[in-house]
Amino acid sequence: SIGGLLGSSLLGSFVVLRQNVHLNELIGHLALSDPVAAQRVNALSGAYAQVITDPALRQAEGLRLLSTQATREASVLAYNDLFLLVACVAMLALVALIIHVAVRAARQRMTPEPATA
Repeated sequence: SIGGLLGSSLLGSFVVLRQNVHLNELIGHLALSDPVAAQRVNALSGAYAQVITDPALRQAEGLRLLSTQATREASVLAYNDLFLLVACVAMLALVALIIHVAVRAARQRMTPEPATA
């Protein structure tokens, strides 16, 4: 159905948008001049010490792994945002339903019953 496709594409676009926002935020906090980030890259590149002997290639591989981890974290944060959005929409729908039921019940009470003969 068109509604399902539209909703799916809108939610998918929302996830991609939020993933890019979170990835930019995460990468913005990473700098190789930061000792914690440099230590993280060294730890990640250390896993390839037995395989890659060139230190520059090991460093590049450590940066690639750090980038992969940042992308994964950005995806998790984007889906957290999506679940929050869906929960807010569901709460708004619940509030609208409660208001609708209350108004309908009030109208039925105000409408006089037809007389039976």
